[in-house]
Amino acid sequence: MNSLSPRWRRLWDQAGLNDVILPLLARRPAVEDREHFLQGLASPSLSVVRICLDALTKLPPSKDGTTLFSLVQAMRLLPDGKEEDKTRIRIGQLLRKLTAQELADNDRQAWIDWLKKTHPKEAEKLGGEDGVDMTAWTKRLAAIDWQKGDVERGRGIFTKASCIACHSGSQAMGPDLQGIAGRFSRADLFTAILRPSKDVSARYRTTVLTTDEGKTYQGIIVYEAVDSVLLQTGPATTVRLVNKQIAEKKLSPLSLMPVGLLDRLEDRDIADLYAHLKSLSPGPPR
Repeated sequence: MNSLSPRWRRLWDQAGLNDVILPLLARRPAVEDREHFLQGLASPSLSVVRICLDALTKLPPSKDGTTLFSLVQAMRLLPDGKEEDKTRIRIGQLLRKLTAQELADNDRQAWIDWLKKTHPKEAEKLGGEDGVDMTAWTKRLAAIDWQKGDVERGRGIFTKASCIACHSGSQAMGPDLQGIAGRFSRADLFTAILRPSKDVSARYRTTVLTTDEGKTYQGIIVYEAVDSVLLQTGPATTVRLVNKQIAEKKLSPLSLMPVGLLDRLEDRDIADLYAHLKSLSPGPPR
């Protein structure tokens, strides 16, 4: 049993720490953390996906629908690339072990078709190409009573998700949200939250660096010298790599903003969050 687990479990979903917590939980994977590792498979960070896959491989096999859906979804969401393809193959190998299916390890469509046939309800959650079921979300958002949104409660939800850390300050990883509700319709705003990788501004496009040791880092390049690169990987974290360490460098189509931020919120929470976003008045001209 990982003695760190109880402490870190209490912080799960607090202040955007999940990608920090997962490597700590993965040191000695526990069955009670299986759900956390399955959620981590949807991370935009390839290194986090790998860590979660390693942890799941060490846990007792589970063939429930949630596990199979999460693995197929992760296989589907990984973009093309040398390291991503290696990870996709590892996911396929685990799927074959769990299901005894003779499908190709890296054949995304074959595994999607298999999931639709054997676990149709789980397969419905695959949604579009980015893994989001916008039809279901559009129906749900249309039924919310937006007039009951509470600004103070919404501010708490906003803070808990660590949105402010990524959307303000000199090291912002995403656009300034001041006046956001005046610049975008509610529908467009929630589409951006639900599908963060749908339309990533060039300013916030992330770069994936893979070292000659196979380690991957994803973030925004803040400084590039003749001999090295400084990559901002989080609101307060950076990594400096010497050019000779870098085996592969490419732009990623994925936003660092994770999908699923609204999945665990109640309808009232979503209305409260929108009330807070509407209260963010435009800042002074810059």
